Amino acid sequence: MVNDPSATAKSRDAGLSKPSAKDQSGRRSSGQMRRTEKVSEVIAREIVRDSRGLPPGTMLPPEAKLLERYRVSRASLREALRMLEVQGLVVIRPGPGGGPMIAEADSWHFGRMASLYFHLSGATYRNTLEARLILEPVVARLIAQQQDPEHIQALKDYLDHSKTTMEGKLPPSAFAISEAQERVLEFHAMLMSMTGNPVITLLVRSLQDLRVDHMAGDAKHLENDFLHVHDMIARAIIDGRAAQAEQLMHEHIQDFIQYELVNDPAYLEQTVSWR
Repeated sequence: MVNDPSATAKSRDAGLSKPSAKDQSGRRSSGQMRRTEKVSEVIAREIVRDSRGLPPGTMLPPEAKLLERYRVSRASLREALRMLEVQGLVVIRPGPGGGPMIAEADSWHFGRMASLYFHLSGATYRNTLEARLILEPVVARLIAQQQDPEHIQALKDYLDHSKTTMEGKLPPSAFAISEAQERVLEFHAMLMSMTGNPVITLLVRSLQDLRVDHMAGDAKHLENDFLHVHDMIARAIIDGRAAQAEQLMHEHIQDFIQYELVNDPAYLEQTVSWR
């Protein structure tokens, strides 16, 4: 029987051997990959699994150690790291002492990837706002029902100091936004971080991040209206008035959609840009 040279090379690259104890415990090793998978894709997933729980800024082992650990070629390892870098999961630091570093798995990078799929599917900014109209009122109700002491205190601080105590910053933007606009955005971001569900947090925050710079025309009066409604939503959540918190949030998002329909309808019908 004639050996398939490509299969031989692929097997050598994947380092086929008896799986380690960790691999035997349920994790598929690079030597157990499906035929349709590339070595680099398998290794990228292995790196993600091994890195889960590490804080942002943690340096991965040197290349030699990674090659020894995953038993693949240098080309496959570097391709895997490039894949993770494109997804925003690692940062490759150049120079002495550099190498792959764990990045923060935040909504901005998730949204950047999602925006490509939104763009290709023909989704509009109106579609993203309509998705928020469905999701954010439910989140407001859940937070009011949960009555998490830490979250309630954060909302009280928001009311006391007119700013949130959430961790993190707004996503990068090339556009200047006012202090009032920043407070509008921070309030929504803060609520999404209180869900206790990372899927909801990433999904809704990524929708919020899609257009942080947009406030059509001179919207100073609208910003003040938003801040007033935010206070009402915060008080409803603190008091445990879940149904009212949900209704207020629904009306709030609906009012913003209506504002855009009147003041900048062309924006709503634009296809989401790939960021």
